[in-house]
Amino acid sequence: MIDDDVDIEGAPSRSGVGLGVVLVGVGALAALLAAAGAFLRRPGAFGEPAGAVDMSPAKSARHKSERQVMRDAAAAILKRPPTLAEILYLHAIADLESSYGRGWKGAMVGSNNYGAVQCSASQARSAGVSVAGIPPWRAGGAIGAALGGLPQERRLVTGLVTQHALHAAAERGDLVVSERVELGAAGGSVRCVLYEDSRADGSKYSVSFRAYDTPLDGATDLARHVFGLRPSVADALSSPQATCFRASFAMRREKYYEGFCPAATKAHGATNVRKSLGNPDADAATKACEQEAVTAHAKRAYQLVSEAAFAAGDARRIPLGTFEDAKTWWTKRRAAAGAGK
Repeated sequence: MIDDDVDIEGAPSRSGVGLGVVLVGVGALAALLAAAGAFLRRPGAFGEPAGAVDMSPAKSARHKSERQVMRDAAAAILKRPPTLAEILYLHAIADLESSYGRGWKGAMVGSNNYGAVQCSASQARSAGVSVAGIPPWRAGGAIGAALGGLPQERRLVTGLVTQHALHAAAERGDLVVSERVELGAAGGSVRCVLYEDSRADGSKYSVSFRAYDTPLDGATDLARHVFGLRPSVADALSSPQATCFRASFAMRREKYYEGFCPAATKAHGATNVRKSLGNPDADAATKACEQEAVTAHAKRAYQLVSEAAFAAGDARRIPLGTFEDAKTWWTKRRAAAGAGK
């Protein structure tokens, strides 16, 4: 690395001309490195040519209309102009997870949740939840007790219960509901919606998802989860060798998504594949589930990256890559990180 503060006044030199040559050489090298960095950050300086994609005019218009939101959201988290790879992958995740916040149903309609972002456990534990709605619930259950044991006939439920108790009751079957809830948190009010999600084996569970005031708010929180909270994803996308498989592999290893593995579930059983997210290298079942889930995610991301690039008129797009390359990249990255400790 060149240090501009190095004092070279006493450096040996046959003449002032020789010293000048050294200074010019240092300056030229610095300029070359800066130019190389700028080149790698140029849209179109990575990946593969963006080809034509068959999609409806409505979908093309939707991708195009979201470009500025994706750019602004990524820039807000990265604190710099995002690369084309970062913009395109954010497009893909926003569309894959929620159709840019437009794919929700029921209580989540209008939530502006671009990334299917859930309320965090720390938020849930630190605040109470005000519940209002007409959910089915069982008298005598945890929710009933928390609300003073209201009789089952009183379908209008109001009261203050903890989010932790709400989730625990839902897991036990005491409450199966998609109702809006308000979660007060330090630094402001965080809106959450009790909804339903799926595990890798296809089973359902109740959980709260975030709701946001504007599309940009939702997209920015998605960018925070992709780039800010998951450094390996940011690393995968910052490389000229970025691929959808590398980014999607890192996303699952850093527990952004669980995905689905129906073939692995059929072959090994739901109980055996369910631990794949937490311990993907445990055994043949977890490895098979991971490969199936990551492959499906990467291929879908690549399709959406291709659509977004074509809709916006980009010259380049992120290549698909392979699962084997992604796992090798991840293993080497982890080994290098361990060696540096």
